[in-house]
Amino acid sequence: MPELTCYTLAQLVAIVCPNEEKQAAYKSARRIQNWVTAGLLRPAGLTHGGRGVHRTYDHHEIGKAAVLMELHRYHMPIRVLELVAGLFDDARPIEESQFVSAVRPPSAGQRLKQRKLARLLMQAWRSEGPVHLTMHAESEGDIGAELSTEPAKPKGAPSVIWVDLTAILSAVQSRLPEANTDS
Repeated sequence: MPELTCYTLAQLVAIVCPNEEKQAAYKSARRIQNWVTAGLLRPAGLTHGGRGVHRTYDHHEIGKAAVLMELHRYHMPIRVLELVAGLFDDARPIEESQFVSAVRPPSAGQRLKQRKLARLLMQAWRSEGPVHLTMHAESEGDIGAELSTEPAKPKGAPSVIWVDLTAILSAVQSRLPEANTDS
């Protein structure tokens, strides 16, 4: 999963929503743009937006968009999409140069969690074994989500939703074109 390769919005839609008619592809592109506005997806190398700004998306965001699109197909609420987008964001490595003096670097426990999430996502991208996204109801209406290699029902959860990340990400991997590397 090379991080330097970036894709345009049109390429992202073609990868994440293959075989869509023109009108459906337009709706998917608008949905993705709305997700960018809501902070669910992050364009590569962009610190500000605006009209006429051509955004590009790296592999990490392509995978996140594919999973969000799958969840959207089942009419999952925005809260669930935010939770899943947060898991993908937590898996993205943070370089020390990204910290400003007012922000503390991640703790050892946070770095361990990040490495575990990144390893599981890489395993799913490479189809090296099953990786599942497990979502479950927690106390007081909260929703929990985690990545694992075994679809297990958390203790005390009355119901669970499992998403096969390996199937989604390996399908996306097979549709990646030669990419635009200008970011």
